[in-house]
Amino acid sequence: MRYATHEDMKAIRAHVSDEDFRRAIDAAPPGIVDPRSWAYWNLMLGRYPAPPLPVRAL
Repeated sequence: MRYATHEDMKAIRAHVSDEDFRRAIDAAPPGIVDPRSWAYWNLMLGRYPAPPLPVRAL
């Protein structure tokens, strides 16, 4: 999602349901999704405010 173009995401969204996309976001490891993309995709899935970004536990 971070490096995908608009055309890439259109193609993905044609084959992935909102529920599958939510599960993918919820399972994203820390550092994979940048804050801007995290906020945007959570908003697109009806989650506002977005939940906290995953963080690394050291």
